[in-house]
Amino acid sequence: MQYRFIALDLGDDVDIKRLMQEKSSHIEYIRWEEPFKFKYAQGTVYVYSFEP
Repeated sequence: MQYRFIALDLGDDVDIKRLMQEKSSHIEYIRWEEPFKFKYAQGTVYVYSFEP
């Protein structure tokens, strides 16, 4: 089985709280080390937030 991964560093350009509101009907607290996951096309997107 093959997997395809694409990793991007978008810096401070992603507002995760806003993304959660747009992509999920259920908003819950996510610890900084847990990704926000949502389906996109035929795959899953994992968004991590790393606070300085």
